[in-house]
Formats: sequence, structure tokens, C-alpha cells
Amino acid sequence: MRHYRKNWIICYDICDARRLRRVYRLCCDEAVTLQNSIFWAEFTNKELAAFIKAIEAEIDTSEDDVRIYPVGAISRMQLFGQSRLPEEMQAQTSQQI
Repeated sequence: MRHYRKNWIICYDICDARRLRRVYRLCCDEAVTLQNSIFWAEFTNKELAAFIKAIEAEIDTSEDDVRIYPVGAISRMQLFGQSRLPEEMQAQTSQQI
């Protein structure tokens, strides 16, 4: 069975500095930074489940907020202003930036 990778946007608001550093490191290990506390990643369903489990182990669910949104094709993305895509995303786009 083939495991398809899907695009995800990860963003967070973490109240405690220690937890913030841990979540930031997890995100940096698995995803590409787009802006402060906003990341892009490609995960299979299995990889996503493991990532969510790792994040849940680091946060306080009564204080912190982590959101993971599925996104469609990167080639349909529109950028405005000083936006620059990380190299990892450049290959997936058909836009000239």
C-alpha cells in the first residue's frame, strides 16, 4: 500500500517559555519555518499521528493552543508582499517568485 504525503500548516500559541522551546524544536525537526510559530510540513498519516503524539506530550492542553491544518496543492498558493518560500517548497510550486 502506498503512503501519500500531504501538506500541513502547523501553528501554535504556547504560554510557557520552556514548553515553547520544546514545541519549537519539534516543529523545526519535522517542518519548515514559514513565519514565527507557523510551519509547513509534508506528512503521511502515520507520520502526522506520531508528530501529534510528540506535540501532545510537550504541551499543557489547558493553556496552550496547537493547530494543524491540511492544505491543498502548494502550486495554488498566492503570496503577497515580501513573501519568500523556503527551498523545500519551491520545487512544489509552479509560480515564479
